[in-house]
Amino acid sequence: MKKNVIFRIAAIVLMCTLVTACFASSTFAKYTSGAEGTATVTVAKWSIKVGANDIVNAAGTPASVTFNLFDTIKDTDGQNETDVASGKIAPGTQGSFKFDDIKNESEVNTEVTIKLTIDDAANMPPLQYRVDGGAWTNWAAGENVIVDKEALAMNGTLAGKTIEWKWDFNANGVDNPYGINPATLNATLAIVVDQVD
Repeated sequence: MKKNVIFRIAAIVLMCTLVTACFASSTFAKYTSGAEGTATVTVAKWSIKVGANDIVNAAGTPASVTFNLFDTIKDTDGQNETDVASGKIAPGTQGSFKFDDIKNESEVNTEVTIKLTIDDAANMPPLQYRVDGGAWTNWAAGENVIVDKEALAMNGTLAGKTIEWKWDFNANGVDNPYGINPATLNATLAIVVDQVD
């Protein structure tokens, strides 16, 4: 008899627990909500022009810039050279080249570096160079000459620079070795434009 009473009490307690759990779970359920949003942004344009030509083509590779540093060969007095064969340089010759304006049509600020190199280190004569009428500087063979380096803001224009070169008539006394085995000198102009941070 005692066992039946205990069993009945336990069954009633179990039923009360189940009913309370159901009631509590349906009455005290947590709130839950959510929200989503979207944002739109456009990547800044990158476009650098030398003259009318963009220096990066549609494929993203550098475009070529045509220039001829030795296109104009004159005597050291600035007159037309008549004592040296056409298209050749020798002691007592000089010349100049001007490259086009550089325009930053990008939507970022930039820095422009312009480098000039002559590649034949073994046979390069004692040339000198200057930029926009500045001081004459000896041009070491194979040297990357930084012609210019300056900031170029969005929609800004960097005016084209005039690069002059000369081979003094009496630069090193006797310059015969450069003419005995004459070299063909290849000049490279590199225009590098970097976004500034």
